[in-house]
Amino acid sequence: MIMIFPDRTDSANEKTGTGMPASVESAPGRRTGSSSMDASRFSRYLLGGFANIAQHRQTLDAINVFPVPDGDTGRNLTITTSGIAAALRAEEQWEFEGLYRLIAREALESARGNSGMIFSQFLKGLLRPMTFAESIDAEVWHRAWGSARDCAYAGVSRPRSGTILSLLDRAAEEHEPGLASEELSALVEICGTCLLDTPSKLPELKRAGVVDAGGLALVLFLEGGLLSLVGNGIPGLSPWMERNLPPEKRKVLPGGISEEVPEHRFCLEMLLEGPEPLVDDLMLRLKYMGNSIETLWDDSRVRIHMHTNEPYAVRETIHADIKVWRMQLEDMAPRVRGRNAEEGRPPDNLPAVCALVRGKGFVGVLESLEIDYVIDLETNPMPGETLRRQLHDSGRGKALVLVPGDDGCDSLEKETSIAKGDWEVWNAWSEAAVVAACVAFTPWETEELNRVRMAEALRRLRYGMVLDEADGFCFRVGVGEEVSKLYPAVGDAAAALVAALIDPQDRLITIYTGVRPILAQVEEVRSSLSLRFPGVETEVVYGGQARGMFQISVE
Repeated sequence: MIMIFPDRTDSANEKTGTGMPASVESAPGRRTGSSSMDASRFSRYLLGGFANIAQHRQTLDAINVFPVPDGDTGRNLTITTSGIAAALRAEEQWEFEGLYRLIAREALESARGNSGMIFSQFLKGLLRPMTFAESIDAEVWHRAWGSARDCAYAGVSRPRSGTILSLLDRAAEEHEPGLASEELSALVEICGTCLLDTPSKLPELKRAGVVDAGGLALVLFLEGGLLSLVGNGIPGLSPWMERNLPPEKRKVLPGGISEEVPEHRFCLEMLLEGPEPLVDDLMLRLKYMGNSIETLWDDSRVRIHMHTNEPYAVRETIHADIKVWRMQLEDMAPRVRGRNAEEGRPPDNLPAVCALVRGKGFVGVLESLEIDYVIDLETNPMPGETLRRQLHDSGRGKALVLVPGDDGCDSLEKETSIAKGDWEVWNAWSEAAVVAACVAFTPWETEELNRVRMAEALRRLRYGMVLDEADGFCFRVGVGEEVSKLYPAVGDAAAALVAALIDPQDRLITIYTGVRPILAQVEEVRSSLSLRFPGVETEVVYGGQARGMFQISVE
C-alpha cells in the first residue's frame, strides 16, 4: 500500500529547507519531537526506515552498479530488512537490550548480498551503545553513530570511498546529535549531500551517471524513520529523491555498465559456527580466493559474503571443526549479461514464475533465487488474488505457479480469479520440490526450455519428512505415504529416510529445518547423514515450515 502525507494541499506540498514536509515544519527557533526516545518509539523509527527502503526497491536495483552491476541492491536490502521488520512486529521490544539482541539475531538470518551485510553491521553498531539505556538522548545518539560507522567498517575487508561508508563517516563527524525532528531532518540532509558527491569518488558511478545505491538506501532509511516519527506515511516517491534526484538520475546511463563479466562471477554466502581461531584463519585464506568479502558476527556464529571463482575450493578450505549451517551460491554472470541487454529485463512474452510456500525461511530462499513472485501461504489468506494483481501490474502475460501439494492448489482454485488469468499451476508436492524447480528456472530462457528443466528437476528430486512422535521419531516418504516405524534417535530416523530415497548418482542431501529447530537435533541429523553417506554433501537450510521437524531432499 502506498501512503501519502495527510491533508496534502498545494501549499502544504512545499518542502522546508530541512527536507521535512511543510505539514510538520515548526515555528522559528522551536524544536519539534522529543529530546529522547525509548525502545518502542525507536522500533517505530526502524520500521519506518525499512518501509521506505522497500518502497524504493526498484530504484535501488536500477542504480546498482558497484561493486558488481547486477541490479540487486534493492532486492537484497528488502529481504534483509523485511526479515528484521517481521521479527520486530511479532516481538515488540520495550528495552534496548532486547531490541539489540533481536536485530543481531534476525540480521544474521536475513542479511543478503554486499548491501544487506553492510547495512546489518550498521544497524548492530547503531544499537550497541543503546543496549543498557532506558532511553536514548543526544549523547547516546552521538555515540551510536560513531559505533555504527566503526561496526560497518569492521565488516568490510576492502573499504571504498564513495559508498555507504562515506556517508557514515560524514554522519559520525558532522551531524549535530539530537533526536528532535529538526536534528533528524538535518541528518538526512548531511547524508544526502555526501551521497550526491559519491560519483566523484567512484569511477563506476560516474560512468553510469548514478549515486551509490547502498548510500541512497541509508538516506531513505533515515528519511523513512523521520516520517514515521512525525506521523506521516511513506509516500510513493521519497521527498528527498524528488528534490535531489531527477528521473534521469534514477537509472543508469546508456553504455554506463561495463560489458565484461565480473572478475569473480559467483556470489557465495555462508553461515558458519566454530572456534574463533579457526574462523580467523579461514578469513585470512578467503582473501586470496575472491573479493567483496563482508562478515557479520553474532556470538559464536558468523555470516560471510564473498565473490569468488572457486566456490567449491572455498568449501574444501573450511576446517572440519567449523559447522556450515547454511551455504548459498549464485552465478552473477547471467544477471550482468541480462542487464546489458537492450530491454534490461526478460521480454514480456516469457513467463513469470511464482512460488507458493509456507514459512519465512522458504520465502527467503526463493527470493534469493530471483523468483518473480513468492507468496507465503501461512501469512497470505488470498494467494490467488495477490498473484492476479502482481501479474497484472507486471505486464507479464503468463505465470508458471508452483504450489506445495494439493492443499496449495485448493487455496488457488477456491478463488475464481485464478481461472480467469493465463496461469499454469504445477503441483510440486512440497516446499523442497518448489525450491528444486525454481533453481532450475532460468529467467532469460524460453518457456519450452524452462518447462523441460523444471520437469526434470521435479522428476529427479526425492524427499520426505522426519516427524516427532511422543515415543520417538519416524519418517514419511513423499506425499500420502504411511509413516515408518519409530526410531529412538532423530538421526536414525533421518538416516533411514535418506536410505529409502537415495540413488547411487545422488550428490546432495538438503535438510530443511522446521519453525523451531533444536540445534542439537539439527547437528545430530547432519552428523548421522555425513557418517552414513560420506560421499554425498549435506547442507542445512532454514525452511521455517510449520509441518514436520525436517524436510529432507536428495538429488
